[in-house]
Amino acid sequence: DVVINYVGHAEGFDSTVVDGTLKSHDCTVTYRRGERTLAVATISRDLQSLRAERALETEFFAERPR
Repeated sequence: DVVINYVGHAEGFDSTVVDGTLKSHDCTVTYRRGERTLAVATISRDLQSLRAERALETEFFAERPR
């Protein structure tokens, strides 16, 4: 079985960046709109998934009005 971890929300992305290879089940796929990261999907990269989740949360809360 292949487990895909996904964080963020990538509706309306305009590019993807793949680090690693899907075939070997070891990769990170970053979904972007312009220079902004909208979401990240990982296979066999749990630490990268957690880091992406933290970065997206940090960005989200920094943008919210208080």
